[in-house]
Amino acid sequence: MSSNRFPVGLLSGAVLGAFGGWLLSTQQSLCRGDWYSASPSKATAVAEQSGEYSWLKTLCQGAPADCQRTVESCLAQTRKGEVSAPASAVSAAASVASATPNSGITKVRTQFPWMRKKRLPCMSAVVSNCSQRDCSHMDLYQFGIFQATSMAGIAAEFRTFNANYSRFWGFDSFQGLPDEGTNHRAALPPNFSQRQIQGDYDKMAKAVWFPGSFNMRQAFRTSNFMKMIDAVEEKINDPRANFIRGFYNESLTAATFRLLPFRPALYVDIDVDLYSSTYQALEWLAQFGLLVPGTIIGYDDWVTGGENGEQRAHKDILEKFPKLRMAPYTSPGYSHWPGCFIVTETR
Repeated sequence: MSSNRFPVGLLSGAVLGAFGGWLLSTQQSLCRGDWYSASPSKATAVAEQSGEYSWLKTLCQGAPADCQRTVESCLAQTRKGEVSAPASAVSAAASVASATPNSGITKVRTQFPWMRKKRLPCMSAVVSNCSQRDCSHMDLYQFGIFQATSMAGIAAEFRTFNANYSRFWGFDSFQGLPDEGTNHRAALPPNFSQRQIQGDYDKMAKAVWFPGSFNMRQAFRTSNFMKMIDAVEEKINDPRANFIRGFYNESLTAATFRLLPFRPALYVDIDVDLYSSTYQALEWLAQFGLLVPGTIIGYDDWVTGGENGEQRAHKDILEKFPKLRMAPYTSPGYSHWPGCFIVTETR
């Protein structure tokens, strides 16, 4: 099965897709399975369309008539909610992700030293497991891309140890943080540093996590989506990386889940700073069964945002989904990072 890259942008309920050549697919693979591209060359942007599903129709402009019939059939299934994640994939995911890592595998020696504090305590055991077992039925998820440093580091760890997975999904607005309603910008008091307000969510939200901060357009000095994708892809250097654009209230929808080939989560990296964005990411993953026993979740700002940031989102999601249970987790051989959890039960 092919796993050609599928960079996608979602904005205001519509999707801006990028494809090389026409997608050749059966009805099921268009709706849930692998995507096929007739050409691996650099894709060109398809014009943004209005409406929740109309973007799919752009795939078939100028293509054979049977492509259009396939799309219409997929849309009909999607509207009825008949397309869902295969149960067999969920079952297999649990067995791989929850496996005990081989004690003979040493610590991951990273080319990104900053990963030792937060990422490696969460993901090292996953990398070890997937260097020995088949994890190709599972995906990696990154919420919050910015300069793609985290995605690059995570992808590099998997490559270094020949650890396998299916796709690496990156979600970002490409416009910076959203307006949460409580994070309107306010300057720090004189002689205060960011370190002094860590753990105080209200102050962090106003001084650091205000609307528009961590804007990829500023980071890459361009407003051109495809140029940003080019820069991010070059940095990540992994053809399995895919990108979904949009504020999470617009992009994390039922349509997104049903129309793209998401698989159960192997590792989820949450680096979105705000309570609202963290909650939306977790809610979407939980709602559509992408969190399975053995899934590892790492929170970047667990400490920085204090009890009202990612910590509150984590707590609120567990209350909303009472069958979803998680436990603190640390990969063997690493110092404990409090923002790392393993899914232990989902039903």
